[in-house]
Amino acid sequence: MIKNFSGLSTGQKILVAALIFLAAQGVVWGLSEPDAHFMPDSNEYIAVAAEISRGGDGSEVSTVEALFGARRQPGYILLLAIGETLIGDPVVFVLPLQIIALLVMGLVTASLSEAFLPGTRLLAFVVMVFNPNSFALAQIVLPATPYSLCILMALWAIWRGAVLGLWKYGMLAGLFLTAAYLFRTDAKYLALILPIWIPLLAVVCKVKLSIWRLFLVGIVATTMFLGFSQVWSNSKGDFLAAKGEIVVNSVPHFLVGNIVFLEKRLHPNLSISESSRIVADQIERRIKAQGLAGSSLQQGAKFYLSMIMDYPVSTLVQAIASSQANLFFSGGTQNLARLTNIELPSSHGLFENAEQGDRVSAWWRSIQQSPPGGVLLSILAIGFAVVMRLLAVFGVTFALVQQRWDILVYSIPVIGYWAAILLFNGISRYRASLEPVLTLLAIYGIWQLRIWRQKKITSL
Repeated sequence: MIKNFSGLSTGQKILVAALIFLAAQGVVWGLSEPDAHFMPDSNEYIAVAAEISRGGDGSEVSTVEALFGARRQPGYILLLAIGETLIGDPVVFVLPLQIIALLVMGLVTASLSEAFLPGTRLLAFVVMVFNPNSFALAQIVLPATPYSLCILMALWAIWRGAVLGLWKYGMLAGLFLTAAYLFRTDAKYLALILPIWIPLLAVVCKVKLSIWRLFLVGIVATTMFLGFSQVWSNSKGDFLAAKGEIVVNSVPHFLVGNIVFLEKRLHPNLSISESSRIVADQIERRIKAQGLAGSSLQQGAKFYLSMIMDYPVSTLVQAIASSQANLFFSGGTQNLARLTNIELPSSHGLFENAEQGDRVSAWWRSIQQSPPGGVLLSILAIGFAVVMRLLAVFGVTFALVQQRWDILVYSIPVIGYWAAILLFNGISRYRASLEPVLTLLAIYGIWQLRIWRQKKITSL
């Protein structure tokens, strides 16, 4: 059978791997309990989607009120609402779409890997779709998978725009970033660097096109994103203002969340809810002391950045180290355990409920409290993440030595951007949008280690 498999073309091997992936997803879904696909945030999405699907049938909450009144972005809510309307079960509707989305991510990652490193298409596909973190997230009712697909498609369009210099890829990059924005707002500042990033990428790829033309491709991408994303922001802002509600700026809201994590890091015995109350009191006292107008979420970014910088340097360093370790090395074990009915204490619960001051120590406590099955699952999932990150480090090292600036300029800005915005709150599901570029770097590490090994064997 192995001999027959080796005789297949790369496309046929990818097809076999895709069928195995779909079968594995089917088995996991069949074994999981119905509530295994839900996390606390999932219920909020489902509730708003249910309100929207009932819009126009005499219910008290209209579709517009449900959508504009939600704390979440509209993309995933609308997707669930479509499922509720069409088949009466948003979960059964959205999970197959997420599994297909991950499959498409595997194919696009394979295509990008082949463009940078010929002959790596199959490996890239397999690593991407069988990554434990992404594999499990595809069956969780959260926007992580569709959001990650939109980000990957934007990165693909950015790459094509850089090497071909065609405006249509700038337009596609802007549209895909807009689609991602409708699921999560994380990538909105990434669009601002495209007029610089695309020409720079073209230069290191030795593309013989006018820099000004490539600059305009980036401008097109940024303009498309700003134009379309602003339509949603303005519409929601106008709706809330008309109802006399405060229009919350996402930047202060984001910074307040980071201050809460720092407060918990400083006082590990506090729960997240207790830290939130303490931070809210500190903000109110600070507003009064400085004689500022407006509520806490109407203050500028400078106000909250000054609060962050007031924390001891040791607290900042420890919080960053813990967050980044969790972002890059956690394996998505909790989701896997939930789906496979393996008992595993929730490290998230231990972190939020005052038992641990950071996510890494919370994970270690959950391992200590786990039965053998949970420990084995953690070792496998986190072991995969650790090996892939080490291979990515090898990839970056080899790229620097061999001056593969194309790989570095394409991947490092993406990784650096998400590491920065998740400075104090890195968790495995937020890494989903990073997996394709991390996979690319890891595969380059594998590629170069194989070449090094072959040279060593030849020299003997």
